Amino acid sequence: MSTGIDIPSNTNSPSPLDRAILFATEAHRGAFRKGTQIPYILHPLEAAAIAATITVDYEVLAAAVLHDVIEDAAVTEAELREVFGSRVAELVCAESENKRADLPAGDTWRIRKQETLDALLEEDRRDVKILVLADKLSNIRSIHRDFRALGEALWERFNMKDPDQI
Repeated sequence: MSTGIDIPSNTNSPSPLDRAILFATEAHRGAFRKGTQIPYILHPLEAAAIAATITVDYEVLAAAVLHDVIEDAAVTEAELREVFGSRVAELVCAESENKRADLPAGDTWRIRKQETLDALLEEDRRDVKILVLADKLSNIRSIHRDFRALGEALWERFNMKDPDQI
């Protein structure tokens, strides 16, 4: 794998969920939540904890832990498929935004959010909806905590060009 993340996949290795936690922790190493010193890995772990209140499907929980590795950590779908199998990779891809690396994030914010909503309306798989719910609820909780501490200054952290986009 080009990421350099070496998680064993043999039968003596940890469970798929344990491997996902190890993989995501390494993939997000050194990353922090926007404008904070909170390790980024806490977000996907919280998303997985939220998902675990709805399902006990370990592949869905693994996908929740991994949900940002393609978007934010330069891991490819092929790498996820190799390490975690097709279903986990497909779930992660279904929850990932097209970040359009060639354009500034602020220029694509509204487009990306609309694409997420449109895809969710068309999505029939309950597992994908669980992932999206868990991710968004974790983000909302984080925003709520930070807004209580920072007030309106919080919005300066984000890639939105227009504050009315909130």
